[in-house]
Amino acid sequence: MGVETIYCPDEKNQIDLKKLMADLGNRGIDSILLEGGGTLNDSALRAGIVKEVQAFVAPKLFGGVAGKTPVEGIGVELPSEAVELKYTDICQIGEDIRIKCQVCDKKTGGIMFTGIVEEKGKVRYIQLTGESGILAVKARKVLEGTRIGDSIAVNGVCLTVTSIQPDGFTADVMAETIRRSSLGSCKAGSQVNLERAMAADGRFGGHIVSGHIDGTGVIRSMLREENAIWVSIETSPQILHLIVEKGSVCIDGISLTIARVDEAGFQVSVIPHTGEETTLLEKVPGDLVNLENDVIGKYVEKLLGIRKTKKRKRIRNYDGVS
Repeated sequence: MGVETIYCPDEKNQIDLKKLMADLGNRGIDSILLEGGGTLNDSALRAGIVKEVQAFVAPKLFGGVAGKTPVEGIGVELPSEAVELKYTDICQIGEDIRIKCQVCDKKTGGIMFTGIVEEKGKVRYIQLTGESGILAVKARKVLEGTRIGDSIAVNGVCLTVTSIQPDGFTADVMAETIRRSSLGSCKAGSQVNLERAMAADGRFGGHIVSGHIDGTGVIRSMLREENAIWVSIETSPQILHLIVEKGSVCIDGISLTIARVDEAGFQVSVIPHTGEETTLLEKVPGDLVNLENDVIGKYVEKLLGIRKTKKRKRIRNYDGVS
């Protein structure tokens, strides 16, 4: 049978555990038993590849201020930042106690963004298996305070962080995300807009953005008018019917005000600061952009549609028409 060595390095020539798990999955291996020291255990937990923890407690005391721990690394500062476990089984094996726990998914609650881009990141790679896969992004600012399980909007798409490196992060990308957005067209070196989910005590600078893309648009033209750039975007009728003049739209994660609307698309005016801090003006006519309609408009449309339907039903019943 022999032994095969799998080589999955990251940019620093260290093992990329997330890529390793994806490689094993492609080979039909859906689970492994990881027996390692504190450093490897810490790396595996931070990479988000651990689903179950088995700990053995022996009736012995070692002590020592410099004693080894099962999970090393830098640790966490607050209890709320700890990896949460859920007991699934406790039993005695000989003199030892075995504790089996499931690693709990991070409770993220309601995620909201503002469309105020924090930094431009760079795609390291996007590894797709079919229509889903892993996206790795080089970043700096959005890593501040970010933990595995947190959400980061990448070109307006809300993604869950699955691993963190000193200068970047990875996230899983679902098939539905690839179908609805332009992320599937990203390549190594592509610039992307990044924003962390809004903190509860943060300043609200743009408009309510969910990070759930409604579809894409195509840049028709880019024309300069003094210090601003007019960007014209063509999109589908399904998105366009919720586009209103002087309303808000999220383009590749950027909160922008709609200046003009026509039968096939709409226009926004981009000021120099927005152009410098985002990737929008780096694009050219023909490029795809992610679009998210104003979430309030979507809910209002839904409620009005329900009320109109109920009203029509009441009228039909009153007239005796089924």
